[in-house]
Amino acid sequence: MFRAPRMNDGGPAAQPPRVSSGAGDDRVLSLDGEPRAFVIGGNSNTLAFVNSFKPEGTTVSARLVPIAWTPLGVAIGDSWQNVGIALSGLIDWIDRTFPPEDERAFIAPMRDLELLARIEWNAPIPERLDDSVVLNIEDVPDDVAARVANVIPSERSVELEPEPGLRIVAEPLDSSSVAPSAL
Repeated sequence: MFRAPRMNDGGPAAQPPRVSSGAGDDRVLSLDGEPRAFVIGGNSNTLAFVNSFKPEGTTVSARLVPIAWTPLGVAIGDSWQNVGIALSGLIDWIDRTFPPEDERAFIAPMRDLELLARIEWNAPIPERLDDSVVLNIEDVPDDVAARVANVIPSERSVELEPEPGLRIVAEPLDSSSVAPSAL
């Protein structure tokens, strides 16, 4: 006959969890003041990220980064537009901005967004967006993530290798070397 155990029936005491306490755990990510970005979503022309879920008043700031899909791959702009979003309406904003009808739309997992919002995660804003500062690069589609990994600030030359054997080098335009009629 089965008998359910009762409270205080002299059984063994609760055991501590068998999880590493972090000292040597390589799964723990140190975020001590490092600039970081969390990509909340993207679509055919925009990538949105935040560096903080700590509301300023009742809003959080998202950065919108222009992206373009070209025959050679994805191009990511280096100018960001800031937008204030009511924290209480963040999920609705994400649904409207990155609709499922857009075949290139993607969003971060809601559980991650909710957790970061609940703990009011924040970090300094990165000067540039690359894979070393993006917390959730695995949530970004492969072609966009590959381009994020190669983002170079606009004051330097950019080298692209969209397919084997094809190499494109783009250098910033120096207005002093351009004829006035070309400007």
